[in-house]
Amino acid sequence: MSGNVDTTERKIEAERVLRSVKGVEAVENAIQVWQEILAVKPDAQKARTVLRELYIQQGRFDDLEREA
Repeated sequence: MSGNVDTTERKIEAERVLRSVKGVEAVENAIQVWQEILAVKPDAQKARTVLRELYIQQGRFDDLEREA
């Protein structure tokens, strides 16, 4: 029975890691899109606001300072 428990625990952990990676990828993609919007329209306040929030959420304080 122990083998089944170990396998189940490994599957659960693998799924958790995969969700986490997908979440990071989604945030990175969102950052890229908002950066592209700002490149085209530098006065887009919503893009600046969202980027600022994403940078803070991700701990990307150097990027935050560059956008200021």
